[in-house]
Order: sequence, then C-alpha cells, then structure tokens
Amino acid sequence: VATMEGEAVEAVAMHLPLEVLLRCQSVCMHWKVTIEKAGYLWKSVVLSRDLRPRLPPIALQKMVRCARGKLQELDLRGCAKVDCSQLHDEEEALGEYLEVIRLNREDHSKSLPPALGACGGVPPLRGLDLSWC
Repeated sequence: VATMEGEAVEAVAMHLPLEVLLRCQSVCMHWKVTIEKAGYLWKSVVLSRDLRPRLPPIALQKMVRCARGKLQELDLRGCAKVDCSQLHDEEEALGEYLEVIRLNREDHSKSLPPALGACGGVPPLRGLDLSWC
C-alpha cells in the first residue's frame, strides 16, 4: 500500500472522510506529502461528531493550510478546543472560496471577525450558521 503512486493515493483519498485523511498521512512520507499537496481534499473542514470535541488547534491549522486558500466549508460546531483565532496565522485561510461557516460557541463567534479581517475581509458567503452562539 505504501508504494502506491501519487495519483492512486489521491484517487483513494478523495473518497475518505477528513479524520481518515488525517490518519492516512501517517502511513508513510510519500502518502503524507501527496495528501497534504492535494488541496482539493481539504476544501471542506467538517468533522464527525466524536472527533469535534477532541480536535486540537494544531490539527485545524494543518487542515486549513493543506486547503491552500481553497477552503469552501468550515464547520467548528462542537469543537471545544479551537476557535477562529487559530486561523490568524494562516494567510488566505478564509479566502475567496469560502462559502459556508458553521459555529455554535460564543468564543467561536467572537473570534470570527478578527480572523476574517486578517484574511482580507468577509468572503462572499452562501451560509453563515451561528446557531447557539
């Protein structure tokens, strides 16, 4: 499995949930680099409910960085350890492609305006869900 060509790794990876992609990066260095460089795999940061409370800030930053400015959906509902402030250092993290943001904690909603400001303003959103903020 570790000897699969980059295109084959990407073909398999495009059908996997985000948390499985994170685990696949530990198969070998070839898989890690291939998956990280395929920005389209990371365009939607939506995690399963059981992973959300455990997501560390470094993992969110890595996923957003891997999206390479093409992040389309960011869902932080139920993520207790992260908020939008962790995106300040990620240039173009919330770039022009972002269409949907879902938040449900007060600290998420308070950290969103500075994060958007650091990225050049509010992208043309299709949806902004601030439920329970």
